[in-house]
Amino acid sequence: MNVRRRMVATLGGLAAAAISRSAAAQSAAPARTVKVRMAQAVDAVSFLPVYIARHFKYFEQEGLVVEVIVTGSSGPDIAALIAGEVEFAASAGAPVFNAWHQGQKMIGIQNIFNNTTTRIVISNDAAKRIGFDSSWNLDRKMKALKGMKIGMTRAGALTDSFARSLVTMAGYVPDRVEILAVGSGAPMTAAVKQGKVDLATQFAPFTEEGIANGDFKLYIDLGSGEVPAWKENLVQALFVRPDWAAKNEDTTRRMVRALDRANKWVADSSAPELAKVLKGFFPSIQDNALLEAARLNKLAVRADGRISKEAAELAMQLHLAGGGMKSMIPWEEVFTNRYH
Repeated sequence: MNVRRRMVATLGGLAAAAISRSAAAQSAAPARTVKVRMAQAVDAVSFLPVYIARHFKYFEQEGLVVEVIVTGSSGPDIAALIAGEVEFAASAGAPVFNAWHQGQKMIGIQNIFNNTTTRIVISNDAAKRIGFDSSWNLDRKMKALKGMKIGMTRAGALTDSFARSLVTMAGYVPDRVEILAVGSGAPMTAAVKQGKVDLATQFAPFTEEGIANGDFKLYIDLGSGEVPAWKENLVQALFVRPDWAAKNEDTTRRMVRALDRANKWVADSSAPELAKVLKGFFPSIQDNALLEAARLNKLAVRADGRISKEAAELAMQLHLAGGGMKSMIPWEEVFTNRYH
């Protein structure tokens, strides 16, 4: 009788264990696959965590199939988000701030890029004309902006905010300095080489490639903190419509988790490791230029992917200083860390 009871107890325990393992397996099973679209302003290293998440398939590991749509500049990406053409946008804050003042609200939910690494470059002809050399201090560079043509991607974009803020800091009126839309990346490099603009707000890896090729010279290095007030500045974030996020909270959290993993990988990895991954997305860029871009841009990625009040408010202040928005917005109305 005791033997029988022990056998029953043993079988019952095995059955319970089997049920427990089955339940655990079900809870550990991948979530259902969800397809989403994400607009990305431009192909640039300032979206480093996005490339890392794509390379290591962090999105897929979260049960997501993410279609990335590059729009050419910040602005059209947020317009696509507002129109419901995409579910997410990896973008600068400037067009989001503009939309907020027009009653169209989006929220930033993940910190893709936490520092300015854009570099202001000067054409070889303009450098020769003003007698520029690398020993100039910031004050002298700012004074020389008078009468210059400055290239940016498009009106209202982050590069436009940078250009206008610099002109304002130099003591000039932005509307009286010629700031021209010349496109992003290679088209911007061409505009500088062809003399269409004297200066440009160029970004990695195209800055590093152009300097290495002798296409232009480095003028102001925002990435190294040459303008100290711009040090912690939320440059790129993941945005979503608040109504969509509320209805799709699980999917929203999965997107944030995937990018948080990418941020952590960037923080823990060396510049050569980052450059190796970036080569798959920028195959035509020289290895030395990619390595320099990786070294500089690694420093701008916050390991935990969270958005700070300081970085968010500086992004708004820069846009405000350049005349891009009417007034400051309470940061918690535009950004949140609740999905981490």
